[in-house]
Order: sequence, then structure tokens, then C-alpha cells
Amino acid sequence: MPVRYQEFKTNYKTQFTNSVSLLENYALISTEAKITVVNSTRDKPWDVILSNSGPNPKVRDNILSVLGKKVYETLGEVKIETDYFK
Repeated sequence: MPVRYQEFKTNYKTQFTNSVSLLENYALISTEAKITVVNSTRDKPWDVILSNSGPNPKVRDNILSVLGKKVYETLGEVKIETDYFK
């Protein structure tokens, strides 16, 4: 067996977790796309890992759909006033 395959077999859970974390972060900030991540195995053909509710004009809506209501309710609003963001 190739060396990389052996390494993959020993570290696949870590790699999967890192990949899902990266996709979750992208789903939070992506306001113009619907992102759904599924995992298919022999036991479960379609297991939804994460999903945002679709193209949302606000990041807060993505936070609600990806992280849930409990996280959404703990958020506070941050206002930044600068000439760069106008």
C-alpha cells in the first residue's frame, strides 16, 4: 500500500473534522450561496453534516441556520465606524 494511504487511514477523522470546520466557516460568511455538506457511508446514504438556509443577505441569518438558535441568541451587534468600510 502507498504511504499516503496508510497515513490517510490513521488520520481520516482529523482530516474530516478539519474539512468540515473549513466548510462551516465558509458557510457562515457566504451570503450569496446555499451550502450543504453531506456524508455518505454504507449505513447512511445521506447524512447532512451542515447546511445554511440559502442565499441570505445577512451573515446573522447564516449563523442562525448553521450554528443554531442558542448561539444566535448570544450574539451582540458590533458597529465599526471608519472611512474604509463606507
